[in-house]
Amino acid sequence: MIVAREVADYGLEAHRRSVPVQVRSGAGKKARFSLMVMVVFAFVLAAAFSYANTYTMNVSYQAQKIETNIGMLEAENMNLRMAIDRLDSLPRVEMLAVTQLGMVRPTPNDMLFVAVGDSGPAAVSGAAAPEPAKPAYAVTGSNPEERGLPGGKPSDPGILHAFLNLVVR
Repeated sequence: MIVAREVADYGLEAHRRSVPVQVRSGAGKKARFSLMVMVVFAFVLAAAFSYANTYTMNVSYQAQKIETNIGMLEAENMNLRMAIDRLDSLPRVEMLAVTQLGMVRPTPNDMLFVAVGDSGPAAVSGAAAPEPAKPAYAVTGSNPEERGLPGGKPSDPGILHAFLNLVVR
């Protein structure tokens, strides 16, 4: 039979007693704290840069989409203007009036020509032009009291008189 010898404790207890415990100084703790703060700051700075870059890319994509939409809308607008021009053309309107509405072209006997100008109604009928009537608001008399002005001050017809003449016509 085999018997094991009794051996002293091979655990770490004896070794732990022989190694002195190192106590960290305050300067080492401050250095570790400042290193940790710098790492966190670098992470926050990288995240902010990444966010700004992503935001810029999204805005540029949106601007590109808007420019594409603007181009398509301008082309559609031009096509619609061309369609309006085709539909508003005088030959087309005349053709629709004759074919669908049953209208006919007028003859020279169906037309009446009227002269337009400052000569008044005498140009149309050949009669003498009547004398223009005085406006209803006009008050005759050169005396300021008769005209309704206080204190006998002379009045200047000016812009008010011109406006009233324009309204009465």
